[in-house]
Formats: sequence, C-alpha cells, structure tokens
Amino acid sequence: KFPMGLKESLVKLWNDEGLQEVWANQRNMIQVQDNLEYFMKDIDRVFAQNYVPTESDWLRVRVRTSGVVREVFKLDGVEFHIWDVGGQRNERRKWIHVFDNVQALIFFGAINEYDQRLFENNQVNRIQEALELFETVANDEIFDEAGLILFLNKSDLYADKLNKSPIRYIDEKNPDNSRFPDFKGPYCPVGEPRDSKLWKECHDAGIDYFEQLFMNRNHKPSTKSIYSHVTCAMDQGNIDFVFGACKGIVLEKMLTDIGMIRK
Repeated sequence: KFPMGLKESLVKLWNDEGLQEVWANQRNMIQVQDNLEYFMKDIDRVFAQNYVPTESDWLRVRVRTSGVVREVFKLDGVEFHIWDVGGQRNERRKWIHVFDNVQALIFFGAINEYDQRLFENNQVNRIQEALELFETVANDEIFDEAGLILFLNKSDLYADKLNKSPIRYIDEKNPDNSRFPDFKGPYCPVGEPRDSKLWKECHDAGIDYFEQLFMNRNHKPSTKSIYSHVTCAMDQGNIDFVFGACKGIVLEKMLTDIGMIRK
C-alpha cells in the first residue's frame, strides 16, 4: 500500500518541464534504474487498488545482486545449478568460493550503457568497465575448463537510445568525456526514424562493434569458446540459448577428454 498523495507527487514531478528536459538530454549522467520511464508512463495502472504485476512488469523489476545467490532448476531432465553474483566492484571479492568445478560462465554486458558512467566511479564508462572485467574472467586460469556465454543484454534499451545519443562521441575540450573513437559507423543521426534503412544499418553496426570489443578480449580464441547472444529482459528464448550452449560446452569437453579435439 502506497502512502497517500505519493502518486500525485510523482506525476507532478515527472511532468515538470525541467525534469523532462534533463531526462531527455542528460539521463545517461543520472544514476537511476533504466525501468523508471516504463513504470512512470504506466503509473495509473501501477497505483490502482486491484493492481497485479504483469509478466512485463516482473521482467523489468531490477534488484541489485548482493553476495552470491544460488538457484536450481531442471530443464529437459537436466539439473542446472546457477550462481548469480553481483557485478559491482565491491561484490567481486565474494565470488571466488563458488568457482570450483564450474562448467559454464554467463556474462551479461549491457550494450545500452555505452554512454553511461559507473555508479561507483562517475569517470568510468560502464561498457569499458565491463570489457575489463570480461577480459579478467575470460582469461583467468581458474576458468580454463569452463565455457563462456556472452549475453549482449538490454538490446531493447540500446535501440531506444540509438537515435538520441551517439555511440562515438569526441569531446576535444575534455577528452575524458569522449567515448569509442574507433567506432567506424555508420553513425545514427539524432532523431533518425527507427523504421529507416539508415537506422537499421546503424543499429546492426553498433551491435557488431560491441560484440567484437568483447571477443577481442579473449586471449585464447583457439582454445576458449565463447557463445554470444544479443538479448533483452523480454527475450523468452534466453534459457533455450543457454541450454543449447551448455550442451555444446559439455560435448566439446567430452570430445577433448577422449582426444577427438585438441586444445
């Protein structure tokens, strides 16, 4: 049950012209969850007395992972043990004790965060931080026997901002504000319609670019398999992809163990 007057206060704040101008032009500099706009646009439904969260609502709820959370489930007769670990800097020291006999790692890289900074350090680009962490994980000896599944996540939010905020940005006065100067384009003009051919070309070029950035951090491409998948929270095919990738990882390990594949 929400406090009296909360809805009216939130609506008044959200509809404020100044706030909307900041949200439109500087949202990438604000440390707020990316589901804010979704719920604010549907605030009447959320505050209704008979409100029941939809599947879309549940999938958009964000809970910051703290520590290590374990889930066990069965799929097609196969039992999966999943350990969810926090990606924030202060959470990483808690990981090591769960990494014994891991068969596969699932790494989420949010491609919509190309223009956003870290919560912990407002001077560091979020994707650059993710790339450094991915490089550490992908090349650590403790994971030599583990397959690696890369989810290029939040592709829906990436698409939403592509014609609002450029991937490549050069600030000659303050180079620290620049990002991804080696992105070759094509570049998406601000306001470009999402149904245009140019928007589609820019969209695909950006995804290919970010995927390659991650792949380039693999120091052992001949021996380290990486399964890559573009996804979002609403993608119900995620588990099918993970299941297929895990079967491929296990099969590859079996063939290696009996000498049919050399690494």
